[in-house]
Amino acid sequence: MKTTTRSWLAMIVIGIFTIMANLDASIINIALPIMSKSLAVPISQITYTVMGYMVILSGLLVTFGKLGDIWGKGRIFTLGMYSFTIGSLMASVNFGFEFLLLARFVQAVGAAATLSNSYGLISELFDNHTRGTAMGINTMFISAGFVAGPALGGFLLQQFAWNAIFMINIPLGIIAIILGHLFLPKNHGRQQATKLDGWGAGILFIIITLFFVVLEAGQTIGFRQPLIIIGFIITLALTLYFIYLEKHRKNALLPLSIFKNRTFSLALLVGMLIPLINALFSFIFPLYLQDYLNWSVGTTGILMLIFPLIMAIAAPLGGWLSDLFSQQLVLLTGLVLIIITQIGFLFLDSHTSLTLIISLLISNGIGTGFFIAPNNTLLMSVVPQNQLGVAGSLQSLGNNIGNILGVALGSLALFTTMSIDAGYRVSTYLPAHPAWFAHGLITWSFSVSLICALLGFAISIINRPAH
Repeated sequence: MKTTTRSWLAMIVIGIFTIMANLDASIINIALPIMSKSLAVPISQITYTVMGYMVILSGLLVTFGKLGDIWGKGRIFTLGMYSFTIGSLMASVNFGFEFLLLARFVQAVGAAATLSNSYGLISELFDNHTRGTAMGINTMFISAGFVAGPALGGFLLQQFAWNAIFMINIPLGIIAIILGHLFLPKNHGRQQATKLDGWGAGILFIIITLFFVVLEAGQTIGFRQPLIIIGFIITLALTLYFIYLEKHRKNALLPLSIFKNRTFSLALLVGMLIPLINALFSFIFPLYLQDYLNWSVGTTGILMLIFPLIMAIAAPLGGWLSDLFSQQLVLLTGLVLIIITQIGFLFLDSHTSLTLIISLLISNGIGTGFFIAPNNTLLMSVVPQNQLGVAGSLQSLGNNIGNILGVALGSLALFTTMSIDAGYRVSTYLPAHPAWFAHGLITWSFSVSLICALLGFAISIINRPAH
């Protein structure tokens, strides 16, 4: 499809909901303590509004991606806009904790429908000469939502009750719905009767839910606990059953043939490694700044904004350069910068200068921004037109899995090392033993991220589309 003015107007619709989904994810975190007090539930329960949202969203991504291929991506995206906006309206009315959980479920369903089809829509709307730029702009929208969340949330929570953080979605959602009806494609998928693999969708949802829950529980009680080990075994068994099931179903939810495309599979793998690296960084780095260096929360917050701000600037530039020159060259340049950053993190200590820290954050932001757009473009450009929805949903799912694995691996490397040094189980920073923290942080946690970055670079070196 040739890029037109209508394509860019449709991109605005996609961008609004990309901002909303990421704004909602980042804004609710700072509201959890206030919500806990207002709703009279402990913090351990109020976090279900975050974890439940992530589980539902991730569990439904592939299903809605498949529905986008069957019924049309524009149609499913539009239904997602309605669901997310209605869920936001429900969440903005304080009817108690249980009703809030229901509202978050409705929001998550809407987010899954939109996010699973956004990459497919971009691939359909933009041609080979502009697709990289569009992917970069989409990444900019992701960063914009992430950056705006804490600042906007802090302002709203100072002036209004906690449910105001959900009210902000309502006017944005209405505007996006109107624009969506005007500019999103009105295609109807395959234009033929195709049944959804409901059994496969259910099994996949259970697998993803169990995987996320076991990972979360493992970080709390330890990964060597029998219950956690049994949970992983059940997850693996269900995954093997799902693969067997999909191989023998005519209208499989997830056509496994898509993974026979080496370029797609390798781009998907690297696309999961980079979110893993950045999630590990986002979990570990505030502990380093606040606990190890004793810097203030305010200073930490400002420094943590540098990475997404730089990424938001670099992503459209990286996408534009990949359209103009070599896609792989821009992608590899981004990975080199990420590798340099991870090497730099290995030299952090109690005397590291502010200048070096800021330089590393800038390097990481540019590297990630340069990587994302060309890799996403590569991933989406090598699959058949009738599988763009599934491909885009797998990309979003891989991103979510990378995020949760990054936190889990960072936590595991850090606190396992500290526990070995201490001779007993450690699950928090110990002010009396900063050397244990430094050992776990620098020697192991950032070594994990460096290994992942080097692996991503090696895979990307050999990953060229077949011509």
